[in-house]
Amino acid sequence: HFPIPPSGLRGAWTFGTVKPGPLKAEGFTIEARAIPHKGGATLGYRVSDGSSVIAYLPDHCPTAAGPGPEGWGEYHAAALELASGADLLLHDAFLLADEVPAEAFFGHAAIDYAIGLGRRAGARRVVLTHHKPGRTDAALDEVAKGVASGGAQPEVIVAAEGEIFEL
Repeated sequence: HFPIPPSGLRGAWTFGTVKPGPLKAEGFTIEARAIPHKGGATLGYRVSDGSSVIAYLPDHCPTAAGPGPEGWGEYHAAALELASGADLLLHDAFLLADEVPAEAFFGHAAIDYAIGLGRRAGARRVVLTHHKPGRTDAALDEVAKGVASGGAQPEVIVAAEGEIFEL
């Protein structure tokens, strides 16, 4: 699910696939669902051990399903179901809201969309991940200040390398 097809890569490649639907692995229940993405399919995941839930929505491009109520993209049913009541929602947060009109075609979500999805789905914490490569640590610190929830739900965290979350 990358913009470069396998024929554009060097070497001998083989691929394993995961189909949407329920999976079981190592004592976890996993639900894989197709979520909107431009240029190809992306799966989002809901992982549970029976007491805690993590939702992971990478490369989610909600504008592929329309502009949505705020212009950041449509709150797609599968995305809402995956994130529903999650203890931790890890979500693509590549774009700032003002970057959406010019850059949504890359196939990524806005920070505001990720937070809005978490709020609508009743997630406890939203972890903003998949940062834009050119965004500096200082710029991400500013994002963190701007999205600080002040105790409101959901708690919003800007992901950093090596971070560990307890559920």
